[in-house]
Amino acid sequence: MLEPAIRHFGAALISYTLNIDETALQAMVAGEEDVAAESRDLLVLVTRRLEEERIRCAIADMPLSSALFSLAEEIPSGKRSVFNSWRLAAGGSLPDFRTGDPVVDAFAPIAMEMYPLCIAKRMEGHFGLIYLTHSFFDSTERPDFERAVLEDSALRRLVDVEEREGRRVKARVKVNTGQSSAIFMQELQNSILNSTYIYARMRSGLDVQGFKVALENTFATLRRAATGKLTQIPVWIGFNNIAVPGRVELPWGTVSPYGEPNGFEFVPGEARPSRGGEDSATLGFVLETKRDYQIEIDYDYQNESGEIQWPASMERAELAMQRSCERTQLAFTLGIDRTLPAACSRSWTLMADPLSMTTGLSSHMRAAMPVDFYVVNDTEIYSLEHWAGLIHTASSEKVEIALRRLISATTERRNAVDGFVDAVVAWENIFAGTSQGELSFRICAAMSKLLESDGEKRLALHKTLVAMYNSRSKVVHGAKELSHEEAVAARGYALDVLLRCLRMLYSDYPELLTDVDRSKRIILTL
Repeated sequence: MLEPAIRHFGAALISYTLNIDETALQAMVAGEEDVAAESRDLLVLVTRRLEEERIRCAIADMPLSSALFSLAEEIPSGKRSVFNSWRLAAGGSLPDFRTGDPVVDAFAPIAMEMYPLCIAKRMEGHFGLIYLTHSFFDSTERPDFERAVLEDSALRRLVDVEEREGRRVKARVKVNTGQSSAIFMQELQNSILNSTYIYARMRSGLDVQGFKVALENTFATLRRAATGKLTQIPVWIGFNNIAVPGRVELPWGTVSPYGEPNGFEFVPGEARPSRGGEDSATLGFVLETKRDYQIEIDYDYQNESGEIQWPASMERAELAMQRSCERTQLAFTLGIDRTLPAACSRSWTLMADPLSMTTGLSSHMRAAMPVDFYVVNDTEIYSLEHWAGLIHTASSEKVEIALRRLISATTERRNAVDGFVDAVVAWENIFAGTSQGELSFRICAAMSKLLESDGEKRLALHKTLVAMYNSRSKVVHGAKELSHEEAVAARGYALDVLLRCLRMLYSDYPELLTDVDRSKRIILTL
């Protein structure tokens, strides 16, 4: 019965419950180590009860995670997780999450009772996060926590009540992540627990010390934000189609291997990466970055039209996060030298928002990519970090259309004709300049001058580029149709030339990225 309990509820929870080291637990399952005589009765009790709950959930067609909430018993202060009761019976001690901070210490009993649920094997999909809701487990009021919050000058602002025009009005909290509501104590407990779990799950670890660190961080962030200060929260963004062998340090965040797809159980199946390559690598990675986080609190939260007035930082924060994603995609495309560019697509985003009433997870269905997957090798990590540094330091606002077209051509345009059109539009954005007339000559002259030093080769390249540019124009205006083979070849060539130009500009002439007349400068001065 031990092996099924581990399979369904996780080794971490079972070892915690029985007060046994995980290594020793696995040795028992393998028959390499005997169960101590004094632990046998408890082991039988635990495994039998868990199996009964599993069967009950299966019959009722309920998620297995719901069993975790039913495994509780009444104690004077509310409810106690039966896993904690079993742990005490096994001679273990309960986790102490107190830090000396009065609010954290008041929340510590809640964290202690919910901790076994946090280390249990999670359900797949969003429910793996939703079921960490304290009010589902115990609706008992927590006066110590409420008192501590109300005595905290910053946190009390989240739940405060003011007298307005002869009536008591509760504060409305507007978060620049897109949430607006009045917050009650039960909701605050839930959101803090959810954010703490995400932080521990993704960064500090789900052991007791890691969870404690996450709890401290959550309250520190919430305090800063509650006073109106602009702060930051961690964000994790999943990408598909490229596997990395280890950490890649980027100026705007850290890329880490995806690991086992099932290791990110909260990501819906349709957004998870597939496998590929000789070693069947998981074709995805995770970017950890930060997002600006701001809270505004008022009592007249709507304007005359009824629209919510969101914090001014909301749009800037979204644009900054989008820019981090695009820079990541660009770093991989520029940093990996392949005939048809390597590319990755964004598949999910997870935020550790201390006031999120949901999971903080958004996902995108995985679509077939226009380009083949790529498995990065160890020697290419330096190249990725090098190109990321160049991208970070360069001012690329004047060529953002070109960069977005490059990304769309390699991640979205499954039709090769559309990818070809996107690539040539990128040429125009970079090299058309401000003058009108003779576009094809000027664009292609600047590109050939940038890429070729030999005069004859430059003339040959210019001729090919003009032909490709004119072909695009005929396709767009309906005067020409390309076969699939012709479209694939045209897309590949247009993207290859585009990447060669971008690499030259970022590495050798970054000052030209800010010059709207860069084509004239390239033709006349290089």
